[in-house]
Amino acid sequence: MELVAILCNHVETPNGLMYISGGGIDRVNVPGGVPAPWPITIAMAVQVKVPWNETNKDHQLLMKLQDIDGQDVLLPTGPDTFGPFRAEMNFQVGRPEGLEPGEGQIINLGFNMPMLPMPRLGSYLFTCEIDGEELERARFKVIQAN
Repeated sequence: MELVAILCNHVETPNGLMYISGGGIDRVNVPGGVPAPWPITIAMAVQVKVPWNETNKDHQLLMKLQDIDGQDVLLPTGPDTFGPFRAEMNFQVGRPEGLEPGEGQIINLGFNMPMLPMPRLGSYLFTCEIDGEELERARFKVIQAN
């Protein structure tokens, strides 16, 4: 399988089409003079190319937020608890009538993450895995505005 991930401001995928607003993000500004965690709004547009032999099967997409060293970023899950960020989605792509043998399929997915609380400044990455295999990393940096 192949996967392409684009960080953006917002993404929607009605009727299987992808609509991206503010695509190509690699930096997110947070206000100066405000303590962490900083709530950011970010989205990930994901296009998966599913080969013929992987259609009509169940698959799992897993997206994780990690620091630049590959460690899970722990975000607040309650007043005094923290846990790693994970977004999971199960999907299956069929073989519609007219699909030629050997022809793959494309599925477009969107993940909007409003008010994601970033604990510190610096570089981060979202890793994207399908069925346990990492296929893509989308890197971005949280910086403080002057």
